[in-house]
Amino acid sequence: VMSHEIRTPLTNVLGFTSILERTPLTSEQSEYLGLVRSGGNYLLMLLNDLLDYTSVSSGRLDLHPETISVSEVAHEIIATHTPEA
Repeated sequence: VMSHEIRTPLTNVLGFTSILERTPLTSEQSEYLGLVRSGGNYLLMLLNDLLDYTSVSSGRLDLHPETISVSEVAHEIIATHTPEA
């Protein structure tokens, strides 16, 4: 239940991020907005994984392998943490 309660406002943040991306922005603002979108998508992925885990644990979910780009994931991690560094 808690993950569903978190996912709803996070989906709102991502939706408004998408709307903002269609407005005139400086390159710096676009970069920051991209980081917000990337971080939000990552959090949404974590929440979905949590929901999937609980479904798998209870035997209610079938798993399907998925190919990912490790370099793309690494690039997103670096871009997300560069401002903090």
